[in-house]
Amino acid sequence: MLLADDHLTVAHGIQKFLKDQVSSIDVVRTGEDLLATVQTSPPDMVLLDIGMPGISGLEALEQLRARGYRMPVVMLTMYEDLSLVKKAFSFGANGYVVKQACGEELLNAMNCAMRGEKFVSPTLHWGDPAHLRGRVDFTEKQLAVLRLAAECLTAKQIAVELGISSRTAESRKFQMMQALGVTTTVALIATARKKGVI
Repeated sequence: MLLADDHLTVAHGIQKFLKDQVSSIDVVRTGEDLLATVQTSPPDMVLLDIGMPGISGLEALEQLRARGYRMPVVMLTMYEDLSLVKKAFSFGANGYVVKQACGEELLNAMNCAMRGEKFVSPTLHWGDPAHLRGRVDFTEKQLAVLRLAAECLTAKQIAVELGISSRTAESRKFQMMQALGVTTTVALIATARKKGVI
């Protein structure tokens, strides 16, 4: 794994937290060093600070994808800005995590990214803010699907876990999306957390 962050205190904290989760973590401090390191020894995953001096994290990500590198990339940032989230995903990011989040959130983002799924820190309310208010009542069956989706399980995996069909799992998830006025699983989970549903 390769971690790019110009703040050494943050980088060392992440290294310490992940030492039992990954076999090795190399650290670079600039976008230029990131690109050079990836060219020499492509990592399985990249954790990338969005706001580095010189080549920014977003520019580095764009260049990585332009050069054909397809490893999962999780963006790390101090900025709770939805416009940056959209830009990061348009450049090919797999996750977007605010640095203020707990370590477990970073692990969730990494697991989602390795599964080919997107992850956004729930505090960013990735969805329609108009639907973040009011009470929502889901059935226990719907909640069971929601809780497993929040752990980054796919519809197929949820179906196996609950002993239901994939179609039923998708249907229950779609019903909850309609109730909250969102269109993606990420937005469903973030909105449900904001409302205290999970």
